[in-house]
Amino acid sequence: MDLQRIRYRGDKADVDLLFKDYNLEGIISTSEERQKMEESNFRNQLLKDGAFLLSKQISPRIFSIITETKEKLDLEGEYEVFCLNSNTINAFAYVQPAAEKIFFIVGITSAALEELEDLEIQFILGHELGHFLFEHNRMNYLINPNKNSQGVTLLPSMGESIFLRWRKKCEISTDRIGLIACGDFENAARAMLKTAYGLTGKNLNLDVDSLLQQIDALKEEPEALEVNYRSHPLMPLRLKVMQMFAESPIFAQVVKGKSHFSDKELNELEDQTDQWVNWIKRYPRRPLDLAAMQLVTAAGIKLVMTEAVIMDEEIKVIIQILHKYFT
Repeated sequence: MDLQRIRYRGDKADVDLLFKDYNLEGIISTSEERQKMEESNFRNQLLKDGAFLLSKQISPRIFSIITETKEKLDLEGEYEVFCLNSNTINAFAYVQPAAEKIFFIVGITSAALEELEDLEIQFILGHELGHFLFEHNRMNYLINPNKNSQGVTLLPSMGESIFLRWRKKCEISTDRIGLIACGDFENAARAMLKTAYGLTGKNLNLDVDSLLQQIDALKEEPEALEVNYRSHPLMPLRLKVMQMFAESPIFAQVVKGKSHFSDKELNELEDQTDQWVNWIKRYPRRPLDLAAMQLVTAAGIKLVMTEAVIMDEEIKVIIQILHKYFT
């Protein structure tokens, strides 16, 4: 089963673009080697902070879920899952490169283990394993370690815009892996909603169909949809595009461990997904805003044309101004 085929093409395209335009391989490889030499030990820090490794002896139930999840995804290798004491439902994936081996670490909170059903936990674990599968963790080396800096990343402004766009798209890829691990859209959606909103069935009627209808209604109001997706990490959108994947003939094949779907079927799914993902673009949608963008652009071109010599710095300043408002 080739899970690389179902990686969302928008995720892969943005990564390819960043690697092509900003020499990311050199930056990331250097950072990985530096981390090996510094022997920064995130794994040991987890243990010092009170986390513990979920072994077969300590937690047979969770260990069994982890084993079954790996088997469903046909994954080999060693993945360590740690439990963190927390009353919030959450999880993360972390790669720790070391001289002797690379540690693939999944952290999951005690609240998630206590409050989620087995299939919901499988979705969470599958989602995090998906980040390893698509090597998303390598991109974290681009995040600016200086918290006082204005930039989120070490990239120039245009590159940072692509990175922030990609960071949302990559969740679509890993949601697909989580859905395959869990095998059921309803359980996957419930796990996603419980994680996002911190509520269980005691306080929230997790009527997925009702929520999806609200999302469909939002599409008739592009401005509201754009604001929603810009301020929140794509939760409504992720739910919608995961449903499209679940209802596709591709999911029916992959969940059985097969990869016989055609490129035509895959492209049709990605075209539908792109239509929804396009709503997160920072782009003017009202006629007046569109006219303002065209006016600013035309004026910028006009000013540039009056100069006999155009300096790179001048172009950079124009780009920095425009990219704050438009994609």
